Amino acid sequence: KGLYRLKVKPVLTPTASIAPEVSNQYTGKAGESAVISELLFYGFNASAMAVDDGIDVVASKNNKYFHIQVKTANPSGINGFSYSIKKSSFVSKDSINTFYIFVAREKEQYRYYNDFIILPSHQIRQYTEVGIIKESPTLSIRIQKDTRGRYILNAKQDITISVNTFNQL
Repeated sequence: KGLYRLKVKPVLTPTASIAPEVSNQYTGKAGESAVISELLFYGFNASAMAVDDGIDVVASKNNKYFHIQVKTANPSGINGFSYSIKKSSFVSKDSINTFYIFVAREKEQYRYYNDFIILPSHQIRQYTEVGIIKESPTLSIRIQKDTRGRYILNAKQDITISVNTFNQL
């Protein structure tokens, strides 16, 4: 007779899907695909190269063509990403239309996301000339995210202005 109870609904808390450990080949190809996807969203006609000879993606927009080398990393250490570029490959592809896109794959509480650090080839060359990137057979690049969310190149140069700036192509 008029006795009611509230139904107790179970409380669901989202949990992060933890990606399995995969080889660098998978990580690299996933980064290339993510870059192509972003370029398409920005109105570029983008395509992966059939053979990787130092350029992973060719993109065009408004009758301009861009050569893009993609480097992808998961965090290594505290908020850090490590990348390397063979100097011989860098020198052979260094031009006004060449860009390097460093994909930083991070995990928030319940999801993964990518940030794209976009550096033109000439900027990497300048960083090498002034010693921010050490000159050797392999250019070693370490990008760290500090407590304020800024991206720092080799603990010397703030490159936050280059994050997700696909419109600079």
